[in-house]
Amino acid sequence: MRFPYIEREVDPLPGFPGSDKEWEPQITVRVGGPASVYIVPGLVDTGASLTIIPMRYLERLGVKPVGTIKLMSSGFAINVRVARFDLELRTARTSHTWSALVGFGARRERALWGQMGFLEHFLATFNTQRHLLTLRPNWTFPAPLYGGQ
Repeated sequence: MRFPYIEREVDPLPGFPGSDKEWEPQITVRVGGPASVYIVPGLVDTGASLTIIPMRYLERLGVKPVGTIKLMSSGFAINVRVARFDLELRTARTSHTWSALVGFGARRERALWGQMGFLEHFLATFNTQRHLLTLRPNWTFPAPLYGGQ
C-alpha cells in the first residue's frame, strides 16, 4: 500500500533561508465503532508509542473508554483516555480492517498513527526523497469488533 506525502505550509525558522513548506506522511484511516464510522486524517509517526486520535471522536463512535493512561511527550505528561474500536486502511486495490486499543487526546487536531494500534501491524518504508510511504501488512491484525465497515 503506497501513500504520497502531503505538503503543508509551516512557519520558516527565523534566520534560516529556505522553504516554508514541509512534506509529511499523512494518511486517512476509517475509524469505526458501534454508533458510526469516520474518516480521520493523521500523521504516521514512528516516534509515537500509541495511536492517538482527537477526543471529539470518542462519543461519536459510541465506544466506552476502558481507562486512562499517562503518556510522556517532550518532557511533559498528558492523560489520554483509551478505548478499543476498529481501524480500516484502504487503497483502490486493497483494504485491511482490525481492532485496536487507541488513545483519545483532548488537544489533538489530527490523529497520530503510532506504534501501538497501527504501525505494529505493518512494515513501513518512508521514502523522504520521493515523498512516499509504503505500508506492507505483517498479518498480525486482531479481528474487527464491529464486523468491519
